[in-house]
Amino acid sequence: MLAPALRASLALGVVSAALIHVFASALMPVGPSFVVNNALTADKRMMLALAMIAAFGVTAAVSTGLWFFEKTRSTKGLTWLARLLCPIVLAPLIVALAQRDFGEEISEAMVFAVFIVAFEQFMRVSLEAWAERHTVRPPLSEETLPTALLGLVKRIGHAFASRPKLVLGTVIFGVVAQAAYMSVFAIWSHQRFTTYGYDLGQYDSIFTNTLHGHWLAIPALGWEDNWSELVNNHADLGVFYMLPFYAIYPRAETLLVMQAVVVASAAVPVYLFAKNRLPTGWAFLLAVGWLGYPPLHGAQLYDVHMQPFGMAFTVWAISMVDRQKWVGYWVFFTMAILCREDVSIGLAMLGLFMVLSGARVRTGIASMIVAAIFFLTLRFVLMKNTGFSDVFKELFPAGERGFGAIIKTLLTNPGFVAKSLMTWEKFRYVAQLFAPLAFIPVRKPSLWLVFVPAFILTLLSTAYLPTIQISFQYISNWSGYAFLAIALVLAAYQNGGELVKMRAAGAALTVGLTLGNLQYGAWQPNPVVHGGFVDVPFLAPSPADRQREKDLQELMALVPVDASLAASDRVQPHVTWHVRTYSLKDALYDCDYLLWSDLGGDPGNDRGQRAVASGDYVVYATRGGSILARKKSIVSPPPPAPAP
Repeated sequence: MLAPALRASLALGVVSAALIHVFASALMPVGPSFVVNNALTADKRMMLALAMIAAFGVTAAVSTGLWFFEKTRSTKGLTWLARLLCPIVLAPLIVALAQRDFGEEISEAMVFAVFIVAFEQFMRVSLEAWAERHTVRPPLSEETLPTALLGLVKRIGHAFASRPKLVLGTVIFGVVAQAAYMSVFAIWSHQRFTTYGYDLGQYDSIFTNTLHGHWLAIPALGWEDNWSELVNNHADLGVFYMLPFYAIYPRAETLLVMQAVVVASAAVPVYLFAKNRLPTGWAFLLAVGWLGYPPLHGAQLYDVHMQPFGMAFTVWAISMVDRQKWVGYWVFFTMAILCREDVSIGLAMLGLFMVLSGARVRTGIASMIVAAIFFLTLRFVLMKNTGFSDVFKELFPAGERGFGAIIKTLLTNPGFVAKSLMTWEKFRYVAQLFAPLAFIPVRKPSLWLVFVPAFILTLLSTAYLPTIQISFQYISNWSGYAFLAIALVLAAYQNGGELVKMRAAGAALTVGLTLGNLQYGAWQPNPVVHGGFVDVPFLAPSPADRQREKDLQELMALVPVDASLAASDRVQPHVTWHVRTYSLKDALYDCDYLLWSDLGGDPGNDRGQRAVASGDYVVYATRGGSILARKKSIVSPPPPAPAP
């Protein structure tokens, strides 16, 4: 009897030491430098160590003493209490994980992943102990304050979950709130001139030109011909059905709002899909999880891209087929597939999944055929550009390039391909994607099929870091399918009677999303999200930023409507409402006018300055730190007087 009692006493001592570590770290306080650089004064470090040792010793001694007074019942009770409280031993790690940038991205991601896996395992032990609370009495008391509080929380939760209309209304309110929040977040970033021609300016150029009858032309990349975006770059056909919304206010800000609204809206189909399989409360958790999923925040703060739109419409489509709303399914299927050509790869695999699972065989076959024909026709017939294949260029056999060359390597040299997957950057990417989700989506091998396209488009890439960074749009290949997979995995636990596993997974999911936001999400006290290549704070534009915008628009009023204009990269998305706007970052394009700023890190500034220095262009007007130059050969009225 001594060994179990001693083990329980020692375990409870460790629990106490862990709690003291957390409380003492907060009260001293130890400060961020403690977890970042292990910087702590000697006296504070000694106090922390002594407090932990004392907590361990006192708790272990008291627990052991109880055993001497009541051996049988105390042993059982102490063991039960140690099992119940065991997740607390991980609490000191939360001190680090709650601190943004406490280490390199790779080390942070690995610690996060290990923590969340361990936490769930401990939660299973704890929940199993909780289920035995009526058969095992703790040594000191049968009724505890935590028990009463848990009962109150349970009653409140039940009252909420028993009202489905209220829950759905709350989800919709959350969608509106999140869409507004991310819209403001993105627009403020734009107004601070931290959006770029690559890619917000380019998409604004596509929408502007299509609105003016130049279908999918994109002068921002030097392509003025109709359909040049389709032929030379990507099949952004969704522009056409989004155009009426853009036309309400044809500016880059509208695209940012549209992206935030559509991405947030997918919380509704996530909720509906989950509710068909899980209790209402669990469906609500997944809907909130979607809105709070950190990688989605970063992707929305790197300008605008079509993949997040396609991902959201795909989730809507799956929800429609799940509810047997066939017209709705094909409407959202069409909206998704028109967003970009690579969305069709995921839809084809989704169709195959429906066929193999036997869920919707006929719909799956039709989806497969349509998506496959769509992709093959676009990529290998209509689209002439194979540049995207360069992101896999380390898979090219010697002397070859293109998608055909990649397929040859995949078929003939799987060992080399496997080696290309074993990089720290890819381990970090997987951890950042799935640790906030407690790795729940990948627990059922039968669901891996829907992740094959995402695997190909991201993890298989070899020469382009953005595809394996969560701050870019490529996470959209994973996110929609991942959340629906969570619902299926949790439902499998429930249907198999594995309620402890289900609840532990739910707890890990909640903790994972919380810590993920503190690390790299938008739901945190002082939001700073890594969007694209830079950190994006939740910060309103300064008076200087607003004045710069006003100055730019005053200069744009001097540019004739039919003139060609090349703008620097940070200026471009503010002026691509002008139809013939090119990228000064890339070339002069023999444009009539050049526009750049004195902002640091604004590619194209130097080209504009050199063009003036060469004598081919003259400075036509300036406003603050913005400069408008005109081709010297153009005959025009004298430049306006400088603004007072």
